[in-house]
Amino acid sequence: MATRLTKMELDEISLVDAAANPKAKVVLYKRDPRGPVAPVLVPLLARIAKDYPLAAPLSFDDAVMARSIDAIHGELCEQLWALRDSLSSILQSDAADKGARLRASMAQFVTALDATIGDWFDDSAAVTKSGRTLTAEQRTALPLFRKTLAGLSAPPKEVPAMKKADKTKIAKHVLAALEELGLTEPTEDQVAKLEARLPKPGVAGTKADKATIAKSVLAALDELGITEPTEEQVATLTARLPVPEEKPEDVLKGLTPAARALVEKAQADAAAATKAAEEAGKVAKAEREQRVTKEFIAKAQTLAALPGMNADDFGVVLKGIAEKAPEAWAKLEPLLKSAHEAIRTGALFVEKGAGGEGSGAAAAQVDAKAKELVAKSATGLTLVQARVKVWESEPELYAAYRREQREEG
Repeated sequence: MATRLTKMELDEISLVDAAANPKAKVVLYKRDPRGPVAPVLVPLLARIAKDYPLAAPLSFDDAVMARSIDAIHGELCEQLWALRDSLSSILQSDAADKGARLRASMAQFVTALDATIGDWFDDSAAVTKSGRTLTAEQRTALPLFRKTLAGLSAPPKEVPAMKKADKTKIAKHVLAALEELGLTEPTEDQVAKLEARLPKPGVAGTKADKATIAKSVLAALDELGITEPTEEQVATLTARLPVPEEKPEDVLKGLTPAARALVEKAQADAAAATKAAEEAGKVAKAEREQRVTKEFIAKAQTLAALPGMNADDFGVVLKGIAEKAPEAWAKLEPLLKSAHEAIRTGALFVEKGAGGEGSGAAAAQVDAKAKELVAKSATGLTLVQARVKVWESEPELYAAYRREQREEG
């Protein structure tokens, strides 16, 4: 697209409210040739002269050709503007036959333009009427331009109407599909496309191979008294009867003995693996139960100061609370520990020699033997329980221990 226009003859310059080319710059000036140039304008005029240098001088023939080309441009623009005005008026009108009017206007434009092209160019001499020689590209483009113009004025091609299909010649399964699609008046093209896509039904009268018929379908055929069923009858029953549940033994019957043996072995291995996994799970669960129970019995042993404490029983109780009510156990555990410490250290519940402790020789002997029993015990014997066993097995040592306790008290 041209960005600079020179050597133009302007008849009028108008100031408008909506410019078609708001970025255009028009530079004009007028001065009295008899007067001197104002000093302030000298640099401005020099810059304008630099931006818009003078064109090369034209010969008379070049000037005539330039004006003839300008005339061609002007005439073409006039015809285009006339076409625009005609089409706009038709589109904005209330005429019922707008399409016909638009085509007529286009045909008139093409006829006028073709005649104008004949006035501009001499096809045989490949020159313009003004004497300007056409280039090879222009000579090639000229007939194509004429062909394009002819296409613009040509009436639109009519689309042939689709021929309706004869319903009496359409297969039943195709008719049923057409009805499901809502096509009450199908065309031949629609019928042909649907026939190509739909599966062909079994040929009526063709006997079915009983060896390939499912047992449930055979039973239904026997009940209906059909001893020689056709493929169509088998297909109808197969589509309507529920699919029977196939048992594993039914599947195995169709295998060879070798294949059946492999499948049965795989099934037995899978069953054994499942059983082993279940047994392992049970053992793991029992071991976990035993381990967790021991942990809570140990917790109960740390609460020995609580009244009526039996660590084995109380540990099981604590385990049940922790598993079924973990939030409650989280609050209960610190309370039990606090109660144990309060009872153990409180003056009200202080007992001389509590827990079998003492500072005399008898107490020392009891503790030594009790610790030895604890070390040898395989059942988790506590120190308190070991002291009781020592007292029961050695009454004399227990009597000496009691005397030391009274003396210390």
